[in-house]
Amino acid sequence: MKRRFECHLAKGTLQEIMRYQFSSRRRPECNIFRRVLTVCLVLIILFLQVFLITHYVADQMFDDSAKFSKLTEDVQYQSISGASIAYRVHGSGEQTLLLIHGLMGSSYDFAPLWSSLGDEFTMISVDLIGFGLSDKNAELNYSKENMAKICVQLMLELGYSEFTVLGHSMGGEVALNVAYTFPDHAERLILIDSAGIEDLQKGFRNAVPVWLIDYIFQNYLIQRLYFPVGFAEKKLASSELFNQFYFFNRQIPGTALRKLITDNDSGRLKDKLDQIKQHTLIIWGLEDTIIPVEQGYRLEQAISGSSLVVINNAGHLPFLEKPEDVLSAIKAFID
Repeated sequence: MKRRFECHLAKGTLQEIMRYQFSSRRRPECNIFRRVLTVCLVLIILFLQVFLITHYVADQMFDDSAKFSKLTEDVQYQSISGASIAYRVHGSGEQTLLLIHGLMGSSYDFAPLWSSLGDEFTMISVDLIGFGLSDKNAELNYSKENMAKICVQLMLELGYSEFTVLGHSMGGEVALNVAYTFPDHAERLILIDSAGIEDLQKGFRNAVPVWLIDYIFQNYLIQRLYFPVGFAEKKLASSELFNQFYFFNRQIPGTALRKLITDNDSGRLKDKLDQIKQHTLIIWGLEDTIIPVEQGYRLEQAISGSSLVVINNAGHLPFLEKPEDVLSAIKAFID
């Protein structure tokens, strides 16, 4: 009996020792895990607070329309196929130039070019559907092909049947559609860091929910952090310049951007570019990380008789970073 008790006691003691040793091994790891988890939660809470506060402050700032009146003072409107299209007219030259902005841009993007090209051109800068101050109805067709049709209809309504078309980024692909589909109206073509070679959406269509666009993608802080990606000289991506873009972009509903994704036809002309016969100038920022300059070289090879001008120390927005170089290339092209 005594031996059994001793054996039982020894067994129980051994189990307690093992349990203690096992728990003592786990305790530091558990403590580390808890600390890491706590730090992560604190950081997430802090980020959400900054995220929401900056968006609220931005809303208050942009609701004061007087601060941004210069961005809208010269805008005119025309109804095209049931959609309200905003546009601006600058210059008094004999030639006509249609300017088409890129994704998350507006007609105001081209403000640095207006005064310098005013003697040579009468310039029509258009807000594509879904952007700027144009209609953002989710029932519209947001394909590049249809955007091109709307642009040409606008020009015809305004009395311009022949014109040079300039497009930047996504607007460059719209310009390609104008040149391809309406060769009798598009006399010449200028592409700046243009889409058109590849599907920039990489094939996704309905993967992005509207709430994610409205509350995350459209957030002031998120867009502000991304804005410098388009520049080679990051210091040029100032808050003042960004606010000019965000003034328009904050007005885009998630339903319109979702429809833009759904109607995506990017890259549809990549095997037909050899059929574009207009005299074509291609301008590219050497340090463009959004649409790399390699695509500029591919466009030059695909479009017969085109010429490529590569601008050093410029990214995706060379007309904002190096406006003098862009203007010089355009003037040499039209001469």
